[in-house]
Amino acid sequence: MEYVRRKSSRIKVSELDYINKRVKLEYDCFINCIKKIPYKYVFLEELDWEKGINFITTFIVVEEQHEAVLKILTDKQKEIYWLHYIKSYDQIEIAHELGISKQLVFKHMQLIDTKIYKVLTKHVMEEIRIEEKLESQ
Repeated sequence: MEYVRRKSSRIKVSELDYINKRVKLEYDCFINCIKKIPYKYVFLEELDWEKGINFITTFIVVEEQHEAVLKILTDKQKEIYWLHYIKSYDQIEIAHELGISKQLVFKHMQLIDTKIYKVLTKHVMEEIRIEEKLESQ
């Protein structure tokens, strides 16, 4: 799956690969952290100060991304997002819970993933711009 598409042909393949890898890494972090947001302060108590600050910073970013994703999901997609990503329901359980077909759940999950990638790609591109700005100073 190609996560970032560029209209400009000036972007190098290696740069696009780098961006896609960063988006994929961001996605993995997002998916792993999203279920743990309610417990972030419990985890913080178990860590030393330096690790704790990095940990909380990660959760703040994930919470912002989570809010951005929720803003662009439809009501049905929000239900499926909540059941799958937060409650860890599989597609069959979601279909049964919502009274819809497994195929429809699958289609919604594809759309949800596309929207998650959209939010995360925007975040990664903003980070890259900031890094480039700092490097040029």
